[in-house]
Amino acid sequence: MNSKINKQNERLINIQNQLNLSRSTISRLKDANSHLEKTVTDMSEKLCQSSKIHETNKNVIMELTNKVKSLDLEISTIKVQAEKSKSKLEATIKLCNETNRNIKVTFLRYFDKQYKRSAYAHLNVAAEDKALIKNPEFWPKGIFVKPWLPWEQFAAEHSIPVPDNKNHGYD
Repeated sequence: MNSKINKQNERLINIQNQLNLSRSTISRLKDANSHLEKTVTDMSEKLCQSSKIHETNKNVIMELTNKVKSLDLEISTIKVQAEKSKSKLEATIKLCNETNRNIKVTFLRYFDKQYKRSAYAHLNVAAEDKALIKNPEFWPKGIFVKPWLPWEQFAAEHSIPVPDNKNHGYD
């Protein structure tokens, strides 16, 4: 009988050891589960933040893309206008060189205005043609003529301060 009691006690001790081991395992699993829950929560918050940042970046990219398209369109429009102005100037040279007008062009420098839909040119002609080109009737519609002024004279007439040095502030 004693042997039966001993066997039962041994089984009971084994069961208690297994129970303690199970409790320890359950405690470790609860800790691991708690850690995993915290990690999942943190990652979920980061994912939400990342999603918001992505959405903001997406909106900024779309806005910038639209601005670039708008600027491309504006640049195209300006190029077309500049090309028209350039064509007018080229036509003017041709007009000046026609035999019935007989104007001798000695120099022509064309300038595009970057942000305006116009252009201007520095046109020199032979001295004997000066009176002809000053006549507004000589020029086609849309071409306006005024004397080319040296920078100092232009600045003085328009109250623009001119630096003392001769290179106008450029080294």
